[in-house]
Amino acid sequence: MFIQETPPPVENLFRRDALLKGLTKHGLSEDAYLLLIPKLENFADEIILRIKDYAHDAETHPPRLENCDVYGHRVDRLHLHPSWLALRKFALQNRLVAMGYDKKLRQGRRLAQAAFQIMFSAYSSNYSCPLAMTDGAIKLLSEHAPKSMREEIIHELLSKATCGQWMTERIGGSDLQNIETHASLARKVDDKEHYRLYGVKWFASAVDSNYALVLAQIPEAGPSLFLLPVWQEGRLCEGISLDRLKNKLGTKALPTAEVRLEGALATLIGVKGRGISCAAPILNITRFYNALASASIMNRAFYGALEYAQVRYSFGKSISEHTLHRRLLADLDAKRSGAMALCFELASLLGRVEEGLASSKEKKCLRALVPLAKLTLGKWAVLVASDALEAIGGLGYMEDSEYPRLLRDAQVLPIWEGTTSILLLDLLRAERKDNALITLLQNLCERVNEVQIDESDALRILKARLQQVSEKVVAALNKGEDSELYLEPFIRRCAFSISACTMALLLAETKPFITELDEFASTRFTTFVENNLCGHFSL
Repeated sequence: MFIQETPPPVENLFRRDALLKGLTKHGLSEDAYLLLIPKLENFADEIILRIKDYAHDAETHPPRLENCDVYGHRVDRLHLHPSWLALRKFALQNRLVAMGYDKKLRQGRRLAQAAFQIMFSAYSSNYSCPLAMTDGAIKLLSEHAPKSMREEIIHELLSKATCGQWMTERIGGSDLQNIETHASLARKVDDKEHYRLYGVKWFASAVDSNYALVLAQIPEAGPSLFLLPVWQEGRLCEGISLDRLKNKLGTKALPTAEVRLEGALATLIGVKGRGISCAAPILNITRFYNALASASIMNRAFYGALEYAQVRYSFGKSISEHTLHRRLLADLDAKRSGAMALCFELASLLGRVEEGLASSKEKKCLRALVPLAKLTLGKWAVLVASDALEAIGGLGYMEDSEYPRLLRDAQVLPIWEGTTSILLLDLLRAERKDNALITLLQNLCERVNEVQIDESDALRILKARLQQVSEKVVAALNKGEDSELYLEPFIRRCAFSISACTMALLLAETKPFITELDEFASTRFTTFVENNLCGHFSL
């Protein structure tokens, strides 16, 4: 008999999830899949046996900053719990960043990375954040770093180091043109220009990283990007001090600080005055990781609610057998499944772009899908975590259960790497410059007409909604030079609808390839459509 003191059993995170296995198998070549299967299964076991405990310890013992020693001397020692360092070691050993650059996996490298990250992120105490920034830094440095330092730094980031991003200042996060931090030329060596940086960075995440990408003003040139060494042999580099650690709603184990730069020596990356555009390659990567983190939280929340419902009995049967609760579980499953399918679509497109195989249409679709996925899945992660907490009931509300932390950690995802409004403006920019949104809608309309599944009523609703939203967007864009002004008032509602249509289509396309079926598989597409595409829609 189950009692509240007994936690439900947790199965291997990969073997239990028919959808995750199916998406991975379908997306990878047969050789790559056979190579990765034992690694994925072992990785999933390690998360339950070790990583979950590391994360709990790191959350229970958050980072601590010691600004001064007993004599009053400024020391800025950052004390990190051994479990946080164990998470770092585990991520490096399993090549969670390096996998995205593994040439043996070719176009499937981001797909493989997605499978690992969806399992890891929600159990990692947000160690996926420094991984995201490090991955983005590698992408940026490979394109813009001085040639004489490129190979050495990238090798270090792939094998043993991490890199943060220090962009945000006291004026706020998005208005980067007006940052106050400034840079003065120190010296030139070969193809490298070294500058001294002065200013305050208000929100520096993963401040324990070995390096940071920093935005600073070069007088008469504008915002420029720099690579700054942060820690050497356990000590902060000269000219860097940590004023205080941030007391955040969630992500407690992740050290985030206010950083003061007083002549710190950094290397110019890219062209002077073009720092914001130079940093653009980071965003595709970090927003991809953000979507993966959202899907990971949804996955963990859903399975937690399902496992509890199967052992918790009420009125003579498990609560999973009660119709209303089963409908709730089916809705959570549909959302987490749509999120995973969308992440794998992003991974597939990103892998093809990086391998040089993507068509112009695929590049445009990726350009639109990245902000759409990030803005939608970040919101859904909060919703699904909240619903799962409610589904557990009083036990889920207890601070020492996993659910309050899961809900708090989910709340950063709609904020980190761009709020919803910022992402909507980015989507409008993508349409203005590349016709990315229209290209995506055309692609979705073409693909939906090729789908053949037995859930015909839901498919008909999906086709109607896609046609409706496409017509509205096209009508707004046909207004001439001021078309963006007509589109902006309803772009928010439009974006969430397009995201939902995309996920529904992907679930419909995926259905024939998922050979191992779970209890929700047969009606998953219909459930998704009923809960996310039905009802009145106006723009």
